[in-house]
Amino acid sequence: MQIVSISENTTLKEGLLPEHGLSLFIKTENTQKILFDTGQSGNFVFNAEKLGLKISGIDFAVISHGHYDHGGGLEFFLKENHKAPVFINQLAFLERYSLKTTGFKFIGLNPHLKDNPRFIKCGDLRKISDEIFLFSNVSGSFPLSEGSKLLFSADKQTLDKFPDEQNLVITENSKTFLFAGCAHCGIINIIEKLFYISGKYPDYVFGGFHLMKSDKKEVEFLAEKLLTYSNTTFYTMHCTGKEQFEIMKKILGARIEYFSCGSIFSR
Repeated sequence: MQIVSISENTTLKEGLLPEHGLSLFIKTENTQKILFDTGQSGNFVFNAEKLGLKISGIDFAVISHGHYDHGGGLEFFLKENHKAPVFINQLAFLERYSLKTTGFKFIGLNPHLKDNPRFIKCGDLRKISDEIFLFSNVSGSFPLSEGSKLLFSADKQTLDKFPDEQNLVITENSKTFLFAGCAHCGIINIIEKLFYISGKYPDYVFGGFHLMKSDKKEVEFLAEKLLTYSNTTFYTMHCTGKEQFEIMKKILGARIEYFSCGSIFSR
């Protein structure tokens, strides 16, 4: 398994283009190439080329949820890659907004793309192969982050419950990899839903934890809970926030790392 960050808020290498977004290039042991999210622009294509990766060679793409910073680069992907299907939740094109100090901001996907014939619209559970599946519609008792409480549905009054947020699971050599875009539904709730579905906790978790608006107490509370998953290593990024990551690092130590643009995981 090789995992490369090709779009993220920060960068490790000179010449790469960081942005507020997330995109991961995944290569499995059987050489299947997967794109998980596209960031908010075409930067992921540029960065992939700089890192020696070809977006045109992707076998399939997954969009974690319908926010611009995860699927804003979809049109660039469709232009660069002419064959790969895109697994996207059937609710990903719902209108959604973020409440800013200046008012509501549209943060959804480009509605003109929603009927693209290469999109495979997914429900709550979608099997892609014997080793790969997607799941969504996550709920649970662990509280959502403060940042997720600023995100609204189309009426701008109802809090978004993120029904389209889907998570990617890959099993390789008896190890389970969980990929979460922003974990709006709560990373603990997502991990527990995976256990409910598969009877296994993940060995590795990659994704944003949406903690940028969270205070020290909230972050420590989450980190202490993550610590109880004794066999899990976390690679976090994007909406987690660097300050919040440092708080978690003090609690989780070597079991959590920040995965900037240009970071490479291989095992």
